[in-house]
Amino acid sequence: MLSGAEQHYQRYKAPSGNNSVLIAPPLDKIEARQPCAGVSLAFGDVLLSQLRASARAELLAAAKDYTASYRDLPALPDAEAEVYLTGHQAELFHPGVWFKNFMLSQVAADRGAVGIHLVIDTDVMHRPGIRVPTGTAEAPRVETVPVDAMGDAMPLEERGVVDPQAFTSFGERATQTIAPLVDRPLVGDWWSDVVEAERRTGKLGLAIAQARHRLEGEWAATTLELPMSQVCNLWSFRQFAAVLLLDARRVVEAYNQSLAAYRRAHRLRSDAQPMPDLQADCEWCETPFWVWTADSPTRKPLMARLDVSKLSLSDHDGWRSCVDLPSRDSHHTVVEWLEDLAAVGVKIRTRALTTTLFARMLLSDLFMHGIGGAKYDEVTDDLARRLWGCPPPPYATISATMHLPIQHSHIDSDAAHTIRRQLRQCEWHPEQMLVSPGSPAAKQALTDKQKWIHTAKTPENARVRHQAIEAANRTLRVAVEPERRALEQQQHQSIVAARAEVIIESREYAFCLFPASDLRERMWQLVQN
Repeated sequence: MLSGAEQHYQRYKAPSGNNSVLIAPPLDKIEARQPCAGVSLAFGDVLLSQLRASARAELLAAAKDYTASYRDLPALPDAEAEVYLTGHQAELFHPGVWFKNFMLSQVAADRGAVGIHLVIDTDVMHRPGIRVPTGTAEAPRVETVPVDAMGDAMPLEERGVVDPQAFTSFGERATQTIAPLVDRPLVGDWWSDVVEAERRTGKLGLAIAQARHRLEGEWAATTLELPMSQVCNLWSFRQFAAVLLLDARRVVEAYNQSLAAYRRAHRLRSDAQPMPDLQADCEWCETPFWVWTADSPTRKPLMARLDVSKLSLSDHDGWRSCVDLPSRDSHHTVVEWLEDLAAVGVKIRTRALTTTLFARMLLSDLFMHGIGGAKYDEVTDDLARRLWGCPPPPYATISATMHLPIQHSHIDSDAAHTIRRQLRQCEWHPEQMLVSPGSPAAKQALTDKQKWIHTAKTPENARVRHQAIEAANRTLRVAVEPERRALEQQQHQSIVAARAEVIIESREYAFCLFPASDLRERMWQLVQN
């Protein structure tokens, strides 16, 4: 079994220029493969190879049914095709995140694979709004435009619209806010599709995701989608969860060791980065799952306690359930128990690492991550090695940077550096900034400074020499005061322009703020290039 010390960690950085991409490693260097090839690794009473086959069949069937509920199905390859995945939260993300979906569509089509995007609706929406630039190109500012009222903290799987008026009017309000800078943003016309999807689903996150996926179809992307909440209801997922729950203490140990190795490699001092350790005491272990109930939809860590003949689960906040374990075939017993819990409204869902651990070990041949997910999955790879002695199939790290099409002036960094250098000269070498010798006092000061600069410094003259040069500088500073004031004005203008450029050229603005035709053309150009 490989140790965490043999894990190689990458340093990912978002592409900085407009219309630039990050794809690491190059996709033509990645070979989709089976995990643990040639190893008879069993998940409970089922071989990994068998469980992968059934899991992928389940996933494909569920993704087809779900996608067909709100848009036409794309043409798909045969059932034996490879499966490529990506995923993201059900939110209004920026075009650099959206770029993964179009890359997924293109690469899957090129390789005869099925592309599926997992809608991570098991996360909590922390801020139901987006940042929107407004003002002028010379003096822009950013306002937060709410999509909905805050509401209670709960997973998107459970969250409906809290303020219907705010939700319905969001497209119009976002359009009005960005109107001084961007004409006819996508959100103006597209938001009505989101509103219609909310009437169909009753969920804010799924409404955004379905309307976005319908738009992808209109833009010729050919992928399927499936919410993670539905993935966690697959029989194959319960097989996977049962394996981890029955081996909870070893999972905690491996999980925390993988996080510790990552922190050492990246020199992270905080125990909360990239995520907290799992906790355990002599009785209970924190598992890498969330749990909540239909009656109390606040997600909490799922705790497990394993005795000789019993497995207990709890949220340590009033909910608890247990199952007696037979001497043989405990795995099958736990799988059936998890199904019974789901039937009465108990939601057991993956946390960050187990989301992609399950998706990559059992569902995909290739996973396409953004930068954040790729960093986390370095821990996932190490965790899989510690648990099972082999890594999951590979993943690619894919992101892009696209700026809003706003005409604005660009800062000349060389000019800004020159201004800073000249202001230093006004302070310490004002003679270099003299346009002409100037007043008699300035002429004399210049003569005195040159005299003392060319006089060798000795212990005897050091004090007098320093005082004479400083006195000359004071006089010369007065002589170059107009130049200094002009430079300070230029520097102020440069700082204002730089702040404006930072606001305008942020890569974080939601895709729906871009004009549709502009974004569609640029997106496919980046994919094709």
